[in-house]
Amino acid sequence: MVGALGVAALLAGMAVGTSACGPCIHPCPSALPLERGSFTIVESPSRPELVGSLVEITDEKVELRFTDAEGHDWVVDYTIEEEY
Repeated sequence: MVGALGVAALLAGMAVGTSACGPCIHPCPSALPLERGSFTIVESPSRPELVGSLVEITDEKVELRFTDAEGHDWVVDYTIEEEY
């Protein structure tokens, strides 16, 4: 369950950053409802390098922390804004 939420958080964060929804469609039909909290990604078939990543979801942002294969630490932040 936690792994699925982590992957859902990652995908939702990516969707926020690269949203394909038009500005007139609310809520975005492809958006997943996100539970607030901290999660660890335990499975990611399409992005195995993200296994072990930490995901923090608040009302204001989605933050993803991971280390790549070369040992570089990454923090990816997505800001959440409500628009109506």
